[in-house]
Amino acid sequence: MKLSQPISFSDEEVDALFTKTNNQIHYLYMKPTSEWDSYDRNNYISLLYKAGFTIQVYGIYSSSVKEEDKYIVESPPKVFYDTKEEAEAEITRLIEKENYNKGDLVVYPLYKIK
Repeated sequence: MKLSQPISFSDEEVDALFTKTNNQIHYLYMKPTSEWDSYDRNNYISLLYKAGFTIQVYGIYSSSVKEEDKYIVESPPKVFYDTKEEAEAEITRLIEKENYNKGDLVVYPLYKIK
């Protein structure tokens, strides 16, 4: 599954969510995204999901990427999988057919904008 619109945490994206859900009194609406911490980002992702703007997918990352950084890495995955099993099967294929070792790659769940 390829999704073209990652969660960017931009001020425009945040404004759109809170305007569409008529929730401009939420603390995240007033707080600049440049000051958000991981709690704020997770809270925002939860709000996007509850509003029906996102779906859960699975991405393959280098094991050097921490799970809390999965949304803010410089080069996010280009391909996403519907299930964790599909992503793990792809890791198995990469280890067998490509130049990867066990432990080089990890699967993280994440939410993408529909």
